[in-house]
Amino acid sequence: MAFEKENRPWRSLVFPGWEQYRRGYKAKGITWAILGVATISGTVQSVLTTRSRFDTYIDETDRSLLEERYNSYNSAYKSQFYWGYALASIWFASHVDAIFFSQVKVENLSLQTNGSTPVVKLSISF
Repeated sequence: MAFEKENRPWRSLVFPGWEQYRRGYKAKGITWAILGVATISGTVQSVLTTRSRFDTYIDETDRSLLEERYNSYNSAYKSQFYWGYALASIWFASHVDAIFFSQVKVENLSLQTNGSTPVVKLSISF
């Protein structure tokens, strides 16, 4: 019986950085997770801002402010897509990183059984 980390790249599809963190790449996993949270937050914020600016534009009665309100709304509307593309890119890049660039680290210490005798193995890599 060896205590090894399992190779489950689907975790990075559930949330960026999860699989990297589980494989022992703590800094890389935390970085991907922070990028995931930032892009989710940006996407949600841009959707809420767009909705608010749309309502402001629709409710505007002063014709002199109408173009300004529309430009503000249109800018927010476009930002939804930029944040959405960034979110999809982070998710995809994290998954590619988990599959190809974050291989399972070899455990330095493992416990195995040889018949009924437990064996402790220590491996040192250079």
